[in-house]
Amino acid sequence: MFTEPPRLQPPTSNFQPPASNPKHPDGETGQTFIVMLLAILPLLILVLGVTHDMGNAAAAAVLAQDAADLAACEAGKLVDVVHFVEWEEIRLRPEAVLVAQQVADGLTQGAFQVDAVYLQSTLIVVEGRVTVHTPFLEAFLGWPSVTRAVQGVARVGHGAEGEGE
Repeated sequence: MFTEPPRLQPPTSNFQPPASNPKHPDGETGQTFIVMLLAILPLLILVLGVTHDMGNAAAAAVLAQDAADLAACEAGKLVDVVHFVEWEEIRLRPEAVLVAQQVADGLTQGAFQVDAVYLQSTLIVVEGRVTVHTPFLEAFLGWPSVTRAVQGVARVGHGAEGEGE
């Protein structure tokens, strides 16, 4: 006799989707991220702004240092030769400060202010300051600018090569 094969039943599953997440019973997933972002964002903007302003101030200080060194070299070309011949003393001509400021203005577009040009033994020293506008520090902390002292040094050229030099 012929018997019928047993019929296969489809597998049954006990899977049921969860009614709700036990950690977030109201279904409010992702809200913590938004709150944390809103709390951290102003701090992140402040850090980036301070980094920007301080980076600009550091770059301006390096440029001002180069300008001060070059201004000292140019001022060194303005030795008062008549005074040196008469008194055997090295002295700069009065226009040395003007020339030093012109050189500094050419390199820093007026950000570096020459305060003094003087001799120290056989070295010419140019002292000044560089001021950089800081928009982020002004907005957040009320500091409109940062000023840094800069000093450039060059050695005086010795000797005269020809008559009247």
